[in-house]
Formats: sequence, C-alpha cells, structure tokens
Amino acid sequence: MKHCSKLTAAVTAAVLLCACTPQDSGSPAVTDQTKLSDVTTLTDVTTLTLATALTDLTTLTEATALTEGTTLTDLTTLTDGTTAASRSESAVQTTTAAGNVTEIKDQRDVLDIFAKGSKSALTGKGYVFARSGLNLRDKPSASGKKLTTLKQGTEVTVRSVTRANVQGDFDAEIWMEVEAAGKKGYVSAEFVAFSCTDKPESLSDGQRAALGVLLFQQARKLRNYFFQEGGIRATGLGQSDTEGWCAVEPKSMTLAQVKADYNTYFATEIWGGLDGVYKETGGRLYLQPAMPENPYTDHEELTKITGAAADSLTFCMHTKWFTTGEFVMVTENDGVTEEPFTVKYLDGTWKVTDFTANL
Repeated sequence: MKHCSKLTAAVTAAVLLCACTPQDSGSPAVTDQTKLSDVTTLTDVTTLTLATALTDLTTLTEATALTEGTTLTDLTTLTDGTTAASRSESAVQTTTAAGNVTEIKDQRDVLDIFAKGSKSALTGKGYVFARSGLNLRDKPSASGKKLTTLKQGTEVTVRSVTRANVQGDFDAEIWMEVEAAGKKGYVSAEFVAFSCTDKPESLSDGQRAALGVLLFQQARKLRNYFFQEGGIRATGLGQSDTEGWCAVEPKSMTLAQVKADYNTYFATEIWGGLDGVYKETGGRLYLQPAMPENPYTDHEELTKITGAAADSLTFCMHTKWFTTGEFVMVTENDGVTEEPFTVKYLDGTWKVTDFTANL
C-alpha cells in the first residue's frame, strides 16, 4: 500500500480535539476512547491506545500499532505489518499475520451470547419447506396462539430470531419473527430455509452468535432434505424403481432446480455431490436416499466464534460421539471431536462454506 505522510482531515481534527499530549507529526497518536470513522485512513506508525474504537471502513496501514484493548469493528482493514499487543481481557479480536484476517480471542460461548430467551435482529427472506405446512403463532413458543398455517413453499420476510427459553443443555430451539400471508407472527426456524442478507459490517457479537446457531441448525436440516427428501421444493417421494431409486414428487422437479436450491444455502459440496444421489430418467427425477448424518452421534453444537474476516465467520463445532455399543466411532478424547463450521457472505447472502462433521 502506498506510504502516506499526512493524516486525513478527519484524523487531524480528532487528534486536535482528543489527544492528551502533543505529538510529533511523524508519529501521531489517537488516544482516550477516540472514535475514528467514515473511511478514515491512519498511516505513518500511528499508535492507537486506551480502548480506541475503529469503525466504518477504517484502514490501518504502515506498521500501525494497536495497544491496550483497542476494539476493531465494522470492516476495519489491517494491512502492511499492523501489530496488536497488550490487549485487555475484554478485547475479542487480534490481527493475524495475514493482516486483514481476524482471529477471535477470549470469546464467550456462542450460546452464552445468544442465550435462552434472547432475541436478535436478523433480516432476509425465508422459504417454508414443511411438507404439511408451518404454523404461524403470536409468540415464539409452541404454546402461542396459531394465527394461520403457512403452506409448503410460502416465502416469508424474516425480521428477527429468538432462542426459546426451554430446558436442556444442548437444545437450540429457534423461532423466527416473520411477515407472511398478510400476517405477522412467529414460526419455528427448523422448517424455514433462511437467506440472511445482513451485511457483515452491520452485525454485532450477539447477531454473529445468533446467525451461527441459526445457520448451523438450518444446515443440518437442509442437508437431510436434499439427500433424503428430494430437496426443499419436493412434496414427497413416490414409487421406487428396480434399483431402489425413488421418484421425486412433484413430477415437474428437475435436478437443475435441486442444485440451484442447494447452491442458495451452501457454497461448497457437503456430501459427495448431488449427482451421486440423484438421476433423471424418462423425464422424471429420482433420488437414492443416502445417510447424510452419521447415526452414531450423541449431540452437536457450536461452542465459540473462532475467527472472523470482512465477509466470513468461523465457529468451533463440538460433536459428541457414542463410544459404546456395537459400533465404536471415536475412542479418543472421550468421543469428542471439534471441527470448523464456517459461513461466508456471498452474492448478498450468508452461505455455509465449511461443514465437515458427521460426513
């Protein structure tokens, strides 16, 4: 990046107003909770200290030093040898050697952030894929009053998500606040294929956690539908042929449509590719039901946000395997494995890009 010898007018004003001590022009310092925003560029070994907040496309260049709890948010770009040191326990991000990639440090558990009973604003469009329809209720609970039943294929506008306040250590019962069929209410997120359109720089820690939990739940459910149920637009499976392949209903379903739907939510292949479990014969689409999830797992959950870039989030996926019985799948670490679960903002929506457990 080209070396700059002067700060922008915005930074000059910030230094004049907020710096605690006179600074040499060759090594300006911005201190005491100064807020830098609106495409500010900081150069020439600038030192940021005392919980400075960097926001709104701030660019840090030329060996900028970040110290004492500086918070990096909203698409901050770190380049050209930026360093991070002396961070406080409240800090959640430090730079990596790559410069513009962020590793999350000292992050609380995802389900502590997106706790039971909590609500988080997440917006976008959803698609109902419940074969018998999905109940729209007046509150985020199965005990809520039913307002109407949304048919298979109904498009909904999503406004927020709520983690139900239910019992259990590994539950993640999520409800969506939606608008559909001229009504507003709540539906179980389990049967909605959600395309979240919130931009990465707009998401708070709470929204990041909620998005990860929601897309993790959705990915597991959608994977099952694509590989066992004929796709999210299918209404069911019909008669099987002599080779055990089942006809997908309705008759108008095509492999191209299934692939297009799959690519809406997943950016990479998760289970060997759709071509291995679908075929088109005699003008009909057939499915050979597969087992996308290993049946020998006790539970799966997300534990922490482990990494973040300008357009992606990576979570730690914790899987507990059964280690007794006829099949012993995992014997190390008491049957516990940890793998990444990664989502990325692509083409204006969040998609799953890394989902490796139970395959």
